[in-house]
Amino acid sequence: MKKKLLVLLSLLSAVTMTAFGAIACDKTDAPTSSDTGSVSTDTGSDTGSGESSGTEDTPVVKTYTIKFVDEDGTELSSAEYEEGAEVEAPAAPTKADADGYSYTFAGWNAEITAATADATYKATYTKTAIEYTITFVNGDEVVEKTFTVETLEIEEPEIPVVEHYTGAWGEYDLSNPSDQTVELTYTATEYKINFVNEEGMAILPPVKFTIENIADVVFPDVPADAVKFGHSATWSITPETLELADCTASVVFAPNTYTITLNANGGSCDVPSIDVVFDADYELPVPTAATSTQEFMHWVDAEGKVFAAAGKYALDTDVTLTAVYANGLTFASGVVPAAFKAADTADSLSVVQMNGNSVLKINNTHNAPAMKVTVEFLKGFFDDENVDYIAFDAIADITNNNFRRETGDNLGAVTYERDMTFTHPVDNNVYPTTGI
Repeated sequence: MKKKLLVLLSLLSAVTMTAFGAIACDKTDAPTSSDTGSVSTDTGSDTGSGESSGTEDTPVVKTYTIKFVDEDGTELSSAEYEEGAEVEAPAAPTKADADGYSYTFAGWNAEITAATADATYKATYTKTAIEYTITFVNGDEVVEKTFTVETLEIEEPEIPVVEHYTGAWGEYDLSNPSDQTVELTYTATEYKINFVNEEGMAILPPVKFTIENIADVVFPDVPADAVKFGHSATWSITPETLELADCTASVVFAPNTYTITLNANGGSCDVPSIDVVFDADYELPVPTAATSTQEFMHWVDAEGKVFAAAGKYALDTDVTLTAVYANGLTFASGVVPAAFKAADTADSLSVVQMNGNSVLKINNTHNAPAMKVTVEFLKGFFDDENVDYIAFDAIADITNNNFRRETGDNLGAVTYERDMTFTHPVDNNVYPTTGI
């Protein structure tokens, strides 16, 4: 092709030069015979050769840069190609596994054609999720499960049931592209005791326990503000009856038992004390007075509060009760009480008014020298607010004008002489014995 182009150019050059020379001859003066002969020669010799006397030019050939780069832009190859030349691709590149994927060369990003311009071809890859294995180990039992980074969840092997224990597989990470091993572990199941009042409301924080520490469980005391007056409080269950399950301990109330200690106050009582149950019926015994002139009235506590003979016990404490007596002989309205029993030497008794005073009059009409009564018997009259003093009417012994002291009497009788003084055996006050 190049040779044909050069020959064509030579022929065109010769034709051009011949034509130019002919035109030049026409324009000059007539030459001499000698000049005309050299030009032609030159001309004849020139025309006969058929070669151009002009200079040849080399044509310019276009070239292009063709590059091949990896996916990340790293240059793989670069070469210059003449226009239209066939482009040769480098060997297929490789890409390392990364982030749980493997990569396979898939070709260049465009079809490779002959060189017509600068061009860059980029490698492309297809990625495939790599399979990894999670090995679940339960003692000698092993179960394998495969996964990839695209796996969202995996079906774990079934966990064998162990009573009162909770099994769980160890941790594994599906987003971590690697083979992993996990083991099955058991932890004691945790149970809870709820502590509630009668209405079922929680009154204490729960107590937690497991099969491994159930023997060490200690119940808290029932809060003081949750205990009823006069009662003891316990829980409906105890550590000894505790079962391996969630449970509830409710407050259970029982009325307390208290002791009433009885002080007969000089008298006597068949029982020194009685046990009573809070809010339960009770009945107090009746004591026997120390003397026949006393009559039991009621029981009182240390503050003087009167206790009914029977009722429901309403205290939340033990208590001591003391017997209270009243004089068994009274002379209100001038009536001699039937309880008064004088010796048979006394004829009659009466309360009369003398000198503005109420006087117990003991009448003796049997000519007896004295009335035989004991001091203990007489002193009861001084406890009666209706009697001011005692007088004896010894009619048969009026000439002696006195009462005589009798001796040798088994009753221990005493005769109070006229104009004597009587010292009260209880309050130690001095009273006259002047009679009527």
